[in-house]
Amino acid sequence: MTTNSSLKAIFFLKDYQGSMSSVGSVPRSIGGSKASLTSVDSKNEPFRAGQRKNLMTSIAEDEEARDQTGDTIPYTIRITTGQASDAGTSANAYIRLFGQKGQKTNLIPLKLMQRRRFEPGNVDTFSIQARDIGELDVVEIEHDGQTDADSWYIDGIRIEMPTNGRAYYFDCHQWLAKNKSDGRTKRRLQVQSGNQSSYRPRKFKIYKHHQQSLFCFV
Repeated sequence: MTTNSSLKAIFFLKDYQGSMSSVGSVPRSIGGSKASLTSVDSKNEPFRAGQRKNLMTSIAEDEEARDQTGDTIPYTIRITTGQASDAGTSANAYIRLFGQKGQKTNLIPLKLMQRRRFEPGNVDTFSIQARDIGELDVVEIEHDGQTDADSWYIDGIRIEMPTNGRAYYFDCHQWLAKNKSDGRTKRRLQVQSGNQSSYRPRKFKIYKHHQQSLFCFV
């Protein structure tokens, strides 16, 4: 004798307040109806792209907050966008730094303060505070854009570490784009041998406040 049975799986979602679902259905709050898994609804695509951006931004902000709990130092990041008229992007951008001994920072959001996009030919400067990883060796730079308008061409990146008076240069000269070049929106760049310099940093002080390290130049 055979019996019909169904296997149910419970989804444990962080902060999810809706009803649980069996294997036979998918919660609409996750990504639409069950049919959307097998067919693409162009009307919902901008909404899904917004979900991807929100998720990536949330991950970066969570990691940035965790970075502040350990020993941190200031970094100055300068990103040069290519000169072509379509080289800029308004996508959310992120960077991660790697040291020579395997240390790394968490994913750091690059937030433009006075503009809404990386403009062609511009050098955008970010003063951030992140985990001390020692001598800088590799950077990963990426964005969350999905369209042609989000394509970004980076000429290069310069990162300064005021604590040791060193500046590190990373050549890129590549697209970060879904629909150009090799379709990648993330690049891993290695500092070139001898592609470093020393400079005289301005003096700075580090203050501890509410478990965060704050720095200012004096």
